[in-house]
Amino acid sequence: MAELAPAGYVILGLDIIKYSQKSLRDQKLAQETVDRCFNWAIKEKQPEDDAQAPHWVDAGDGGYALFRWAEVDVLEVLKDFYKRLNRENANITEENYKVLVRAAIHKDQVIVWDAEIAGRQVRKFTGHAINNCARLMSGMIKEHDAQVVCSRSVLDAIMVMDKLASATRLKDIKDKHGIEHEVWNLHVGTLLGVKPIKRELHGEPTMRVYPGPSR
Repeated sequence: MAELAPAGYVILGLDIIKYSQKSLRDQKLAQETVDRCFNWAIKEKQPEDDAQAPHWVDAGDGGYALFRWAEVDVLEVLKDFYKRLNRENANITEENYKVLVRAAIHKDQVIVWDAEIAGRQVRKFTGHAINNCARLMSGMIKEHDAQVVCSRSVLDAIMVMDKLASATRLKDIKDKHGIEHEVWNLHVGTLLGVKPIKRELHGEPTMRVYPGPSR
């Protein structure tokens, strides 16, 4: 594909919890489990137009899916993914072998293009969207097994379309440039998300409840 102009993508980041503590064999099995559950979840919602197929940026212990879809459709993919992952984990008796995944959703501009590296065509991506999605995940605490967080722009779209969704604002994430990023804990009935604990909540109680004061 030729270089495309910057476009808005919904970025869904997945991170396999305690990935580095697994053996090489179990790391591979964990990746295969995530790939399998995620692939089938996408197929359930995939439009017939192949041009709308999401891109995937691999990170080993997870990765980032780049969607040109509505935020609520990406959320449906995530719900389906967790349903499938929970079913697979239910068949595993040893807790250490279960595959636990946390997720973050963000939206921003991304440029996608093809480049040649070592004689092969590879898909390349650039944009603050991916980095900022990673920052959202970087602030997630270890106590949760399947937490889902998102940025405010994504949350606004989700809350309009999904009547079961609720959100609690967490502490802002400050990046290396000193920029603060608003983070929301996303919860959808019994389908998705976890209840946040006190030490991860935003310091100002009046700002914890959606919609809350906007900057």
